[in-house]
Amino acid sequence: MISKLKIKNYKSFAMETEIDLAPLNIITGGNSSGKTSLLETILLIRQSQEHDCLNGSLKYLGDFNNIKNNQTLEDYVYISAVIDGKDYSFKFGENSNLIPPSIKNINNIFYLSAERIGIRDIYEKNRRNTFFNSTGEQLVSLLNEFKDDRKLGKHYAKFFVEEENIENIVELPILDESLLTTKKGFLTGKESFIEIVNIWMRILTGYEVECRELRNTNYVQIIYSKDSHEYKPQHVGTGVTFILFQIIATLISENDNILIIENPEIHLHPSLQSRIMYFYLWVSKHGKQIIIETHSDHLFNSGRYYKVKEENCNILFVTIEDNEDMEGNSYYSSSVKNIQIGEFGEVLNDQPGLFDQYLIDLERIMED
Repeated sequence: MISKLKIKNYKSFAMETEIDLAPLNIITGGNSSGKTSLLETILLIRQSQEHDCLNGSLKYLGDFNNIKNNQTLEDYVYISAVIDGKDYSFKFGENSNLIPPSIKNINNIFYLSAERIGIRDIYEKNRRNTFFNSTGEQLVSLLNEFKDDRKLGKHYAKFFVEEENIENIVELPILDESLLTTKKGFLTGKESFIEIVNIWMRILTGYEVECRELRNTNYVQIIYSKDSHEYKPQHVGTGVTFILFQIIATLISENDNILIIENPEIHLHPSLQSRIMYFYLWVSKHGKQIIIETHSDHLFNSGRYYKVKEENCNILFVTIEDNEDMEGNSYYSSSVKNIQIGEFGEVLNDQPGLFDQYLIDLERIMED
């Protein structure tokens, strides 16, 4: 897990910026405030071991001049992180990708970008030596490959309590381990990975999924089912498919993995946006670190509620601030505020632009 991150001279981060991270993190802010830049520094940690770390397997960033802040005279970009209790630091220069190569074997960072693949009839079965890429193209292949995996199934099954009714948690606003339960016999005793995926699919969407390999081809088909009826992906809505991809990507990863998800709310109704956060809270309590970038006030409000309930969740607000150097010259730099929440859910350190547009619009309506 990344517990601390420091950035200096990377894109909009002119000043050194220190960020504390929790198991579950919600990053928000206005357009062009620096949210994506913050995420990119974490992706660079992962890509630092690749031949061209600026244009690696997770993100294409161009050359050094594309990532260096153009307001400073610094010749390097500095990034440091505390990962699993160990300090790592490095700097990028124009003629050297990594000086010094201090980060080794950091392969547990995964990324699901906002530019994800949409609904398809069939998906390619081979993964070409990759786990899954940022667009999620290999996720259906992974589901098909690991659908009968009992090791993964048993790992997650132990977090469910038998006897009770798992559907109860659909209405829960907050995670309660004692209520995260299943009907007796619901888990077969031969738990598989796809069985765990379908538990969460039913909770979040009401659907189940099945993988079917197409004979004599290199393709696999996803079939959805509900109330004993089968549906093609085109007939269940884009949001259901996007939720499936998020569930697969999160559950297929190892316990110590770090997952960055951009805009998990894409194509989701507000109620479903809140419920997907329940899933991410559950996952973050069982060994994974989740870093979400979002423009959704519903995800933000879920984070507020979790903080009221003292869950280990951070809400980070990124904004651009006007600064002045020692010579009186003005420059802009991204700033990251850790939003503090009071016991009744109130924001203790409110910021301009922090999901205040609803109140602004409502006030304008009332004035008219």
